[in-house]
Amino acid sequence: MDTAFVPVSHASTEAVPPDQRIEYWEAHNAAELVGLRCSDYSPDGLFVGERNFDLGVLRLSDIRGAEHVIERPRQMIKTHPKDALFASVLLDGAAFFYQSGACITLKPGDVVVYPTVSPYLFGFSQPGTRQILVDISFDEGGAAGLFKRPAEPLKIDAQRSRLSGVSQSLRTTLAGFVQQPLAGQAQQVAQRIQFLLGQLMGVSPCDAQVDSSAARFHKAEAFILQNLCDPQLDAAAVAAHLHMSVRTLNRVFLAHDTTVAQLIWSLRLQLACTQLQANPAAGIGQVALGCGFSTQAHFASSFKSAFGMTPSEYRRQFSVES
Repeated sequence: MDTAFVPVSHASTEAVPPDQRIEYWEAHNAAELVGLRCSDYSPDGLFVGERNFDLGVLRLSDIRGAEHVIERPRQMIKTHPKDALFASVLLDGAAFFYQSGACITLKPGDVVVYPTVSPYLFGFSQPGTRQILVDISFDEGGAAGLFKRPAEPLKIDAQRSRLSGVSQSLRTTLAGFVQQPLAGQAQQVAQRIQFLLGQLMGVSPCDAQVDSSAARFHKAEAFILQNLCDPQLDAAAVAAHLHMSVRTLNRVFLAHDTTVAQLIWSLRLQLACTQLQANPAAGIGQVALGCGFSTQAHFASSFKSAFGMTPSEYRRQFSVES
């Protein structure tokens, strides 16, 4: 098995003298990510760390830190130009974002998509806040033919029913890759990230960018994500939507080391985890039906088989950890 990792750069303010941390962090980001100004609001000084992953057509930045704010003002855009599409996926903590008159608050699972050519402000408002930032450059053609530069920031709420499955899938894809950034998977992961962002933004990445098998798999996944909460969703429904036989569809999924049923159940369980965390007052049966499971009993058995605990135990564990 090829265990080579993609190129990764690391940086942290932890070992930097407190009075030099802001200068250090601004210089690091100007070189590695984007030109910005930083302000510290933590009583213990600026503490933030970052890992950058190069996937070729896009880069990922896994950023964790205490309370601080970064700003990209108009003068910084002139002195440190960068034309890119940024998509920030909040994994933990709380954050806020301001651009083009829109003030956006972010909770775990939320996504905000924005251009770097307009001034913006991004703040970590809790200790232990973590985001994964997707960086797709227009300058280098990484986003050419895939996305239009948005005129204003786009927020995708983690609880928005129609897109919750898509945003959860993006979150899982990003978190999984930065935990084990295998070079052999980088191209496939980059395509999946672009595809999921396209779904969130309401656009379809050009099929010419990927091979025909990958394109068919992405189309099938899009249909599954859009109909995830329908208990009648199955391989036959997906095949009919794509105008192919179930046998052909199964071969497409086999090439991606999964089956239609496995992907449906996996995405439904991911969505259920998000709902259990975000809606502590919702009954287990309500969560089950809302995620496409036909009965609460079926949901409970599937959940325990996947995670080794019942939905109620998972919710209690999450509450304790929080």
